[in-house]
Amino acid sequence: MLRIPSKFSASAFESVLSKITSSNVSVSIPKNIKSSLFGGLPMYIQFLSTWFDRSSENTIYIESKGVGDSYLEEFMDSIHGLAAVNFSNSVFFDGEELDRGDVLRRSLGEVDRNMSYDISKLRKKTSFPVYCIDNSHRIKFPNILYYNDKGDLRQIEEFRRVTERVLREIYPENRRGDIGLAMIDAVSNFFYEGFINTHQHARRDILGNIITRSMRGVVFDIKTVSVDSVKNEYSDDNPINNYFEDWVSDFSQAKNAKFLEVSIFDSGPGMANTWLARKKPGQSLSDLSAEAELAAISSCLRLGQTAKDNVARGNGLFRVMVALKRVGGILRIRSGRLALIKTFSGERFDQLDDDDFECCDFFTGSKKPELREQASGLTITALFPINKKGVGK
Repeated sequence: MLRIPSKFSASAFESVLSKITSSNVSVSIPKNIKSSLFGGLPMYIQFLSTWFDRSSENTIYIESKGVGDSYLEEFMDSIHGLAAVNFSNSVFFDGEELDRGDVLRRSLGEVDRNMSYDISKLRKKTSFPVYCIDNSHRIKFPNILYYNDKGDLRQIEEFRRVTERVLREIYPENRRGDIGLAMIDAVSNFFYEGFINTHQHARRDILGNIITRSMRGVVFDIKTVSVDSVKNEYSDDNPINNYFEDWVSDFSQAKNAKFLEVSIFDSGPGMANTWLARKKPGQSLSDLSAEAELAAISSCLRLGQTAKDNVARGNGLFRVMVALKRVGGILRIRSGRLALIKTFSGERFDQLDDDDFECCDFFTGSKKPELREQASGLTITALFPINKKGVGK
């Protein structure tokens, strides 16, 4: 049995993914999934999606610790509990197999909150998650993201209004001046372009078949990071280390960096697989070298760019890169066999050049990424600096 850690970091994701060595690996799910920089709930859901695709039995064991039925109620009244059961075929609690349908019915309170248009009901401490479960009619098109149950996506202006409302909910009222119009524009563009990408590309596989179990969504969170601890965690030549070496807070005595972290996640084919289906049908991800897979992802990030004036027209992930460069943010991607990072210093924005699309390996910092265990779906995370001097206002 594979035990899932409650602190689900990016490193923990790679660790548990490497342990799915057969088609009958069952997993033990903790009561809570703790927030973690570049990790937490989105990475946990991506793991579950990968586990479902690789395993045939898909059995979960809910860690009860002998507390009883109230524990199960609390577990299912959470996103991570609902996600675990959604990606399972069998559920065990206190050593007894439960009816999966009965367990899912215990999540109706969580489902109702997710489908509400009331922002305050969606808040989880300092985070704000909203999600779609495409294989469930009731949770398929949440009102925050869609006009109706036919799947008509809301317009970018409404995504911006949602962004503003979310920030009012999760950021202290007396510090809201830290987040200016440039930041709101950048966040709302990332939110819209990232989610529309899941809407267009993540509900079906590369052959056009509806994905059997699919979960897509967004998580907003406020992250406070010790600059010194981050610098000690990564190698000297890692872009993350370099980013924090140059960190200067807009408040001279501040020792921590504050970010708005926004993650878009899905259970779709992933960026390189989507690119292959469009450009080289018939090839599989295993046919690509690490460098070729990286080039495919870079091509996806350029979507929406025009050759004429290097600006974004219409929709496209290119607008995500523009938004992050404008505010000096960080982009992390986990897709296919690659874990990637791209940092922007926040220098005066002119235009994006080729260097801005060169992502590095998240763990080593190398421009020649290492191939890792293949993951289903995509998690794309952006860190928007709140208290970095000279940017984000």
